[in-house]
Amino acid sequence: MKAIIQLTKQCLLLKKGYLIQDDKTENVVDQYTTDHFKEASNTEFLTDSERYDRNLKKEIEFVSVNLKSKYIRLIKSDEPLCIELEVKGNKSIKGFRFSFTIFCNDNTPVGSAFSDDNLEIELNETAHFLLQLYNHRLAIGKYYLGMAIGSGNDIKGYKDYDVILEMMHFEVMGPDNIDGTLSMWYPGWGSIRYEQPHVEKLNFEKVIFK
Repeated sequence: MKAIIQLTKQCLLLKKGYLIQDDKTENVVDQYTTDHFKEASNTEFLTDSERYDRNLKKEIEFVSVNLKSKYIRLIKSDEPLCIELEVKGNKSIKGFRFSFTIFCNDNTPVGSAFSDDNLEIELNETAHFLLQLYNHRLAIGKYYLGMAIGSGNDIKGYKDYDVILEMMHFEVMGPDNIDGTLSMWYPGWGSIRYEQPHVEKLNFEKVIFK
């Protein structure tokens, strides 16, 4: 699917030998995923998901998570990672945050982050929050999220209300290339694609010995 999106601008959709659609690639892919992957979704309901610590009081708890992408569980490497989180307040809390870790599919952690702990929720309120990670630098590959709701952070100490270590599996594909070539990334290069480094030639005075 990634190669089709990256390498083509126009696509045909066939069903049992009949032409169903002749349109832009993104429109055909949308129709294909709608017809053939109705069971797949960018929304994951978390109420019954396994918790990291069953003894947490869950003053605030996860209800669902949604990957904000026009593709099913797929984002481009040059786009932000956008997650809509639905949570329920089992207690009125002023000053909480979200934290997350991104894992490779082999369970290797890639990196973590904490949001500001300036969020609020009321007792019995169900609220939606949009978490956006710009410039995530994820290389082409498959990943998933571990997330927590709590207060504090790694610097000043923290307390967690709800923790789920595995949710929202997704895939990162390369950016659109102007010349139509397919982006490549080898696993041995790692999971982070750094910004392009600046390189310049150093000019030293030539020393001539006589």
